[in-house]
Amino acid sequence: MNVVVLDDSSTIQSLFKRQIASRGNSALDFSRAAQVRYHLENYSADVLVTDMRMPDVDGITLIKQFRKANPAVRIVAISADRGKPLPPQATKAWADVFLIKPCSPDRLKTALEKLQ
Repeated sequence: MNVVVLDDSSTIQSLFKRQIASRGNSALDFSRAAQVRYHLENYSADVLVTDMRMPDVDGITLIKQFRKANPAVRIVAISADRGKPLPPQATKAWADVFLIKPCSPDRLKTALEKLQ
């Protein structure tokens, strides 16, 4: 499975990339939405793991753009906003799986297994 990780934290990127690769999957990590857009327009990916709160775009807008460009990409949305409820479209219409940070490697593993 080809997985793209988008997070503005290099620590989270490294953690997720290692976790994904340790399960035999291919993983690329990016810190900006524009980088991921370019990658998904020019290369294939099975899953996008994305932070919902990025400095250059909000998660809902980002997910809508990715779904429009490539409806087959499965999406794992991740947010650190525990007390802030996300709009229903974040978890129902747009993201396949939603996780709360801090996200343990086991939770990410379980989420990716659901998408296979």
